[in-house]
Amino acid sequence: MTALALGQSRTKVPSDLLRVIIPHFLEYPLISKKGGDFLLWSKVVEMVSKKDHLTQPGQLKIISYYASINRGLSPKVSEFFPDIIPFDRPNQLLPSKLSPHLGPGLSQGQGWVSGFVAGPFAQGSKRKMVDFN
Repeated sequence: MTALALGQSRTKVPSDLLRVIIPHFLEYPLISKKGGDFLLWSKVVEMVSKKDHLTQPGQLKIISYYASINRGLSPKVSEFFPDIIPFDRPNQLLPSKLSPHLGPGLSQGQGWVSGFVAGPFAQGSKRKMVDFN
């Protein structure tokens, strides 16, 4: 994992998501709707690490999570999966103790989580970027 700038890092090692990124944001949660997106995204990462995404029920569950993140399913994905029911988006509660360093990021609306999806969802390439911003 490499640090790019204050508050930004990238990894090419999938295990870093489970070992570093997810634990960090569980300890220091996002305080916005992005927090709910992150919780759903982290469930998908966990499913992929357990290889649940290789089964049809696992893929359908991932699409249900996807339907709850940001603007939901795209029209094209909805066309292929018309019976998908979105998961309830988790509510992010404001922590009892806030860091004084949160101000600039909150006032500018900064914060995003992204990852790669491989396999049948990539459609024509080996992986596709998925952003929750």
